[in-house]
Formats: sequence, C-alpha cells, structure tokens
Amino acid sequence: MLILIDRIIKEAAREELNPEVEAHINRSGRDAGVTIFYMVGDPQTEDFFTGAYRPVGYHLARELGLGGGGTVGLFRWAESEGYIRPNYGALGRDYGDWKRGTLEHLQSKGYELIGELPDPQEHLARILDAAIQVVQRDASLDPQEKKRRIDWFEEAKFVVRTFGVEVAKSVLRGEIPPM
Repeated sequence: MLILIDRIIKEAAREELNPEVEAHINRSGRDAGVTIFYMVGDPQTEDFFTGAYRPVGYHLARELGLGGGGTVGLFRWAESEGYIRPNYGALGRDYGDWKRGTLEHLQSKGYELIGELPDPQEHLARILDAAIQVVQRDASLDPQEKKRRIDWFEEAKFVVRTFGVEVAKSVLRGEIPPM
C-alpha cells in the first residue's frame, strides 16, 4: 500500500498545477474503502464538465486486491504506526462515516519500510514549486510583487538543485551570497 501511495503522490507532483493528493476514507458497511486521488488540468482555464479538469482516482481495495474494510484497516494501521500522516485540516479528522485528508508524502518511517528515502533536494524544490503556485493564484498581490516573489522562489529552486540543501540553507540564511 505504501508503494502505491508513494507512486500516486509522485504522479500528482508531475501535474504541476495540482500537486495535492486527497485520501477519502469511507468506514460505512458495503461502501467502506479508501480512495486516493488528485486533479489533472488547470482549474483556471479548463472546464470540469468537458473532462479537461478532472480527478484521477485510485480505489485502494481494487488496486491491492483487498476488501474495502480491510483497506480501511490497513490505511488506519499505517497512519497509527507513523508510516503516513494525512492532514485532516482545521475541521478535525472525523466526518461521521468518512474522513478526508491530504497526503503530501510518506513519513520517513514509511520510506524506510519501502526502502526508498526521498531526495531532499527534489522535496524542497517541490515545496518551492507549490509556493510559486500559491503566489500565482494570490489575487491580492499586484503583478510586480508576484513577479518579485516568483523570481525569488525560482532562484531558490536553482540554488537547491545546483548546490544541495545545506548550501541552499546557508544562502537563504544570508551566510553565503547568492551567485
């Protein structure tokens, strides 16, 4: 299950406009199961009704060949053991028979279990990409301020990918001048 979740998160990360992965956990009877999905397309320019902006979903029970209840139990176990940590937001984690949370990555313990530790440089670069997207969508910023912030994040990505995380931290702290 962890390998599948990691693969889905990486797929979503390649969709630059919609990197958020959601997990929907339904604990009620016959409909019990876990669905993990992300959105493909640009919600600003593409229409949901034409299919250009659409969800890509995975039903874990089908993908893993398990029953819905067993999948819910396995997902909850992975969460309780610290392999994954969905973000359930400010509303809390329970909504009656179902829960909804976002998954950004496996926890270190999860990566250790599947034998794959994430590249810290790429992880930081993805965080900077997400920050750029937030700036691009922020209607309260004027175009010049958006450009200034985006340029700063792009420069930070260059530093991270070129020199590594420790050097990037030093540059961002002001200990080493950029370029």
